[in-house]
Amino acid sequence: MNNLTRFAALASGLFLAFTASLSPTQGASGQEASPAPQTRGSGRVRPAAATSIILQQNRIRVSVAWKSQYTGQSGDAWVIPQTDEFAYFYFSDPGNPEVFVKVLDFGEPSPFLAFYSGLTDFEYTVTYESLCNNKRLVVTKPAGSFTGGGDNKTLTWCSTGTGIRPVADFTFSPASPVTGERVTFTNTSQNALTYYWDFADGNVSTEINPVKTFKTAGTYNVLLQATNSFGTTSVKKAITVRPPQASPMRVNLTNTLVEDVNVWVDGKPVGSVPVGQMKGFDITSTTSQTSIEAETIPLEYQGGGAVPGSQTLVQNWTLEVQSGAVKYLETAVRFPSTRETFYAPLLTNSTTVQLVPVVNHLDPSQFVCPCAILPGTRDAYIGYYLLTVTSRFSIFRVNDYPNGPYRYWENFADYWNDKSGAVLFNATVAPAKNGGDEAVEMTPPPPRESLRPPHESTPPDRGELRTPAYRGPYRPGALPEIPDSP
Repeated sequence: MNNLTRFAALASGLFLAFTASLSPTQGASGQEASPAPQTRGSGRVRPAAATSIILQQNRIRVSVAWKSQYTGQSGDAWVIPQTDEFAYFYFSDPGNPEVFVKVLDFGEPSPFLAFYSGLTDFEYTVTYESLCNNKRLVVTKPAGSFTGGGDNKTLTWCSTGTGIRPVADFTFSPASPVTGERVTFTNTSQNALTYYWDFADGNVSTEINPVKTFKTAGTYNVLLQATNSFGTTSVKKAITVRPPQASPMRVNLTNTLVEDVNVWVDGKPVGSVPVGQMKGFDITSTTSQTSIEAETIPLEYQGGGAVPGSQTLVQNWTLEVQSGAVKYLETAVRFPSTRETFYAPLLTNSTTVQLVPVVNHLDPSQFVCPCAILPGTRDAYIGYYLLTVTSRFSIFRVNDYPNGPYRYWENFADYWNDKSGAVLFNATVAPAKNGGDEAVEMTPPPPRESLRPPHESTPPDRGELRTPAYRGPYRPGALPEIPDSP
């Protein structure tokens, strides 16, 4: 077994062991990950971090770029430094790195051995740049595969030369915190391997992105030192911590969804907003930021009990507290970085029979509307469901589900409202009562710019939206027997 083959096997094992050991709230060195701006749930917001790292005594710079074949989005991966030989890169979640890179030096005259491996089917490109002889290696892992690779020819050996010193820099949030409030320090240094923080209050840290609180009001000159094998650079920035004081503010929330929402402020329930309406909430906070959360009220059967598969959507905002200010917020269904999308089917029954709408009834996840839709019913709300390009929305006659004839729609991803998530299906022809075609495809509905348009007086902030866990499949028997119509 040659060096490249042995190294590939070893590196793959290290990467699998590392990713298996990470908890959802920890980064590579075990430090607490920067919290996302939300009070409940498991959603994440990607923190700022370096997008490249220099390995092998500052001779080889490595960076990773990615592209999703599902959404078309692309970007630079963020680095989790490890040693002078290897590092991890992540696309969105530091607790779940996708790419492992390593560079080995076997000494002159052997070239550097560059290796990469990953746990993602996204396309990604790894770029290795030699800083001492200008050699460059670019490798691309294609979409849809899980392969890794290596190279022991391109990056010819070179000495350390003069090297590159690090550049220290950082940001912090909130900009003007109060005593006792969590302050997140985001490290934006370049070319560094280790870090040292001095918060000027007697506390220090070696974490990459520390989070801390200040107990006393005042101005603190926070120091960050960034170090690599060629030296250390430092930067100081002043942070002013204010004493807490009550600041009243009003938040007006417009609900554009097709389901009522409950509202929380800093984790405490404050009321609800009906479909298509705007409601104001008076907030008094002693911190510089406040967290707002809107959660759809789960859909239930008429006789009680949650409808399986119908999702609860949760939207979060983090607002700067400004005494006397009026803020305008708006719910909206937007999932720009995921492969799946939540839709809210709405059914108009223009036929003369009662219909039962079904979502994904050919899949193990079988979902049925909580009741039969009577003839002449307009815009009957079915619930929010996780739908993909292979999903179907079907209609049966009452008591014909799941083995009777049905009609269906599919490929309707371009026909949904980007605020409410609603897609309106107009049933103009009922499925055959006896015999006939088992499945007949219907024409997709035309796009609708507005479904139940709410009042808006100021351009709103749509915040961050996350998705909850899947609740499980529909089980036959939950729908009561209802006499069929002619």
